[in-house]
Amino acid sequence: MQAIYDATLDGQSNCVELQIKHREGHLKSLELTTMPIIVYGETLGVFGIAKDITHQH
Repeated sequence: MQAIYDATLDGQSNCVELQIKHREGHLKSLELTTMPIIVYGETLGVFGIAKDITHQH
């Protein structure tokens, strides 16, 4: 996850699939899209959208 965050801060958008553990213990599959927040040519942060794709697998 840190590598995705760092790449996004460097200006690169990303779309990856990953698995996380739900608080109840089962695994969830997510599609994570990240985009840099750029204002006047400076990257100020990261915007991320996570989509639950557990039932698509």
